[in-house]
Amino acid sequence: MFYEGNTGLHLTRHRAYDGGTGRWTSRDPYEENGSPSANLYPYGDNNPVSNTDRMGLKTTIIIVSSPWFGIWPSGPSTGIHAGIHIDNGGKPILYDPGGSYNPLDSNGDPIRGSDGQFHGKDAALLPYEQFEMGDKYNVTEYVFNTTDEEERLIANNIDNISDPGPGACSLAVGTAIDGVGPFKGIGSFFPGALGEQLAKLPGVSITVKRPVATR
Repeated sequence: MFYEGNTGLHLTRHRAYDGGTGRWTSRDPYEENGSPSANLYPYGDNNPVSNTDRMGLKTTIIIVSSPWFGIWPSGPSTGIHAGIHIDNGGKPILYDPGGSYNPLDSNGDPIRGSDGQFHGKDAALLPYEQFEMGDKYNVTEYVFNTTDEEERLIANNIDNISDPGPGACSLAVGTAIDGVGPFKGIGSFFPGALGEQLAKLPGVSITVKRPVATR
């Protein structure tokens, strides 16, 4: 951050932070792309003592698991699917390796992103999570503050990975993020084990989402 004395604001590339109120002065560009959060102005997930948000941007790793197998932190390290969402400098990318996510185009027809990638409005996180949850699966978000450069590296890594077949999603996600920014020593064949690795990294914010019970 850069401190601007005339205004008293701390400036980053994407937003300005007001230390007096403990809030960003503009909306979070990540949250604009489909997050269910009602508050688009928080800093460090409303916990500035423990968390930082260096650029106002985030990278989210999504782990899907079955309640029958349990879910981190209370279940075994299996899981059934993994994906990535990055802001990518305001040009979001959703990576669903080996998945079956098919958002609808303007004609109402399903589309499948090239090599498991979705861009722009098709990369919105909330619809993807709702698709993965359906009426029976859990979704866990592992959210990290990342810079433009870190997200660019992740995007380049994704471009260099062919869309794997079913069962290799976790390995593809690990390959895309390992060695970039906060992601060190990341990689597992099992999505749940990948989630356990992510949970041990500094600065992670974890949110577990469960489907709404229907009758």
